[in-house]
Amino acid sequence: MNQLNGSSVQTKIFPPENIRSYTYTKRYTEIMIGCIILGEASAFPIDISTEKTIGHLKKAIKDQAELNCPPRKLKLWKVDIPESKKNEIYKGVDIKVKYGGEELNDDLIPIKDSFEKLVHGHINIIVEPPQPETTVSSMHIIPDEVKIEIRNKGSLH
Repeated sequence: MNQLNGSSVQTKIFPPENIRSYTYTKRYTEIMIGCIILGEASAFPIDISTEKTIGHLKKAIKDQAELNCPPRKLKLWKVDIPESKKNEIYKGVDIKVKYGGEELNDDLIPIKDSFEKLVHGHINIIVEPPQPETTVSSMHIIPDEVKIEIRNKGSLH
């Protein structure tokens, strides 16, 4: 105990032969992945551990981009495009053909297995959100005979 300020410091000293068993090494690396939503003008970074999975990456993208769909419905394309060319990424483009995009569809695969080297200032992921679901409202089609009858009744008055 330090007598001057009343604080104490606890220190453990390990013998040299046991030092390996007490050494903790940070075994993961955090990387920055450049992303863009297909059809949008702005790219954004995602900082994530390489030990996380593609499914975790989808969730991080959904949260960062404030998308209104389940993460599992996002389609991720691994690409390597300079950010200066982001205006060339538009809806309807064949990402696989034009950019050599590789779809990342295995949600349980660790990120480290998909990204060995990343170039800073490049878009690494194109995010393709699901198509909006269309709703069909019920519509009643009135046969022509009924229309004629309604017209005739209206002209009687």
